[in-house]
Amino acid sequence: RYLLSIHDLATYNNLDAISDAGVTSLKLEGRMKSGDYIGTIVNSYRNILDGNTGDYAKNLHLVFNRKFTNGYIMGDKPGEVMGRGSSGHEGLYIGDIVKIDGTEVTIEIKNKDNYITLKKGDGIAFKYNGKIKGIYLEDIVKQDENEIVINTTRLVKEGTEVFISFSKSIHENLKKFQKEVIKNHIPLSLTLSWNEDLTGFVNVEYYLDDELINFRHKVIGKFEKAKNKPITKEKIEKQLSKTGGTPFYIDEIKFHNMPDNLFIPISELNQIRREVLSQAQDLLLNHYTPTKKSVKATRKKLNEFYEDYESFNNISKKKNPKISLFIDNLDQLKSISGFDLKRIYFDGNCLYNNPEDYYENIPKLLEEASLMTPDAELVWVLSSFINEKEASKCNEIVKELESKGIIISVMGDFPGMGEIFDCPVYGNHNLNVWNSFTVKNLKEAGFNGLILSSELSGNEIKHLISKNNTEDIDLELIVNGNLEVIVSKDDFSNLNDGKDFIIHNNADYAILEDKKRKKFKYKVLFDYNKQSHIINKDCLCLIEEMNEIKHLGLDSIILDCRYSNEKYTTNILSIYNDSLKDRDDEELSKYKYQIMDFSQSYINKGNYIEGRLHEDKHENS
Repeated sequence: RYLLSIHDLATYNNLDAISDAGVTSLKLEGRMKSGDYIGTIVNSYRNILDGNTGDYAKNLHLVFNRKFTNGYIMGDKPGEVMGRGSSGHEGLYIGDIVKIDGTEVTIEIKNKDNYITLKKGDGIAFKYNGKIKGIYLEDIVKQDENEIVINTTRLVKEGTEVFISFSKSIHENLKKFQKEVIKNHIPLSLTLSWNEDLTGFVNVEYYLDDELINFRHKVIGKFEKAKNKPITKEKIEKQLSKTGGTPFYIDEIKFHNMPDNLFIPISELNQIRREVLSQAQDLLLNHYTPTKKSVKATRKKLNEFYEDYESFNNISKKKNPKISLFIDNLDQLKSISGFDLKRIYFDGNCLYNNPEDYYENIPKLLEEASLMTPDAELVWVLSSFINEKEASKCNEIVKELESKGIIISVMGDFPGMGEIFDCPVYGNHNLNVWNSFTVKNLKEAGFNGLILSSELSGNEIKHLISKNNTEDIDLELIVNGNLEVIVSKDDFSNLNDGKDFIIHNNADYAILEDKKRKKFKYKVLFDYNKQSHIINKDCLCLIEEMNEIKHLGLDSIILDCRYSNEKYTTNILSIYNDSLKDRDDEELSKYKYQIMDFSQSYINKGNYIEGRLHEDKHENS
């Protein structure tokens, strides 16, 4: 089973609803996909949006997919979004093998809603006992709406499921797009006139973004009196309408005071057309080209930005960071009395397995936690993916506690929090704060503090802080703990044979094990919304780097002690509290070995030393 595999998102049946919701642009994911895939989905979605008739929806089933889901956006449940049966492409189900006679294989068509006529060169896949093998069709003996008979030497068995996984006709059809020329789409209106000496004039008009673009082209010495056969309006229209590969087409041609006995060589008419189209294209480009004045102003702003950015170096703010703590139960609070802490991040989301119990009990828990930590700021960690209605409900709890004289703050992961909550708001680690511009934007969105991304290296963190000129916002860094690597709406329903993982109480959790690498095991916990929190198997431990970290300019360092017992919490807090004092590197190394002794998992330094090993290094800011 592929427990973390998902079906492919496909919203082609819901495009009207998405459009009515105010969406103005659709993103189609094509990274790491073939040209056939990209061409098919773009072509299909474009035609479906335009209301064109055809097999566009059916074609989507014939390129790579892991079966389709409408996604959470259209209300699908986690068990419908997840595709645990396979992580690869099977294709569109056709039917089952019902008879084998030598090399002749009879397939009964069962998917009559999406009936497809097979052709030579199509790829089909045979699925039996969870294993898939495929062929390209070479010999189709018989085919109708009930059955298909093919010739193949491939060893197959009756009862095998059959899928079409590659369509040769779609592949061939997509080739035409490689040679496709963008059609002319800007209509030109031409008016031809002459004066008494046969000097010609072409007045040209067209619209760009509802703005009229016009010009007058003068033709000198090309028109003359006809000696034999005068040129006709039809001949002039024919030659001037040949716009070729330009973005224009001729919408209309008017004639004003055209002499009866007028003559001009065809080559000269063609030259007039080229000159008119060239001038029209120049004005088209000028329309979208910034003026020299605006370019100069933009360049000035850009240079000022670069100079300001490069010259700013936040060296004046020397800070001695304090310790903040993530916890998930009140017993941990009892064990840490006496420590000087900046904040207590209380995360009770996994203490209950349903919203009713959570909201009934969380106010009392927060009240008790506040009384147990009078000198530290208590921060209520809200659930991930929280909606506006639930956030407003949380704000009512905050105000209710405030009316009792209990002041708390909140932590979340959506920028609109500052508009809902009247108390201080802190950004959770999954905001993935990456650079000083993110800090500035999130401060403007109402956040009072942020956790820097655990994906950053020490040098990148140092650079970020040095370039941060945003006032009145606390920057923190998690230096120890088993970090959340994924938070998902997946509740692990629809497992083997459609069975669900039933969450009976807050003690229930799952262990994910990598089949290929048995030592890779991840703990999965579930919050009151039945969302899954996948916890890193290894513990981040930066104790040996504390002599550097405490001089970075951070407001506090965070110890993530969620899902740990009181003894672990006390031990880890004692060690890091001591590391903030004047300790040499040898003493810090001894602390590392102490942590290894009582930690329940391997420890590592995350990305702090070497950064992200599998990507090109670019300096962050």
